[in-house]
Amino acid sequence: MIVQVSNKDAEIALLKAELLKAQTEGPGTEEVKELKKQNEELLAKIVALQEKMIKDNDATNSKFTLIINSLSHQPPSS
Repeated sequence: MIVQVSNKDAEIALLKAELLKAQTEGPGTEEVKELKKQNEELLAKIVALQEKMIKDNDATNSKFTLIINSLSHQPPSS
């Protein structure tokens, strides 16, 4: 009986230590840190893609503007 109580005391102490660790680490655990890092990387990729899309769109608009201007300034046909 004393051995069982001693084992339970050790188990309780271990669980208390794990609980304390979980409470103190909280959102700072390695898994959460890794997910935050991945999220930041994905957000950076999104920003880069948005900037590229804007740049590509501006280039396309410039080309269309040149085409429209060249077509609108042709002399009338006779």
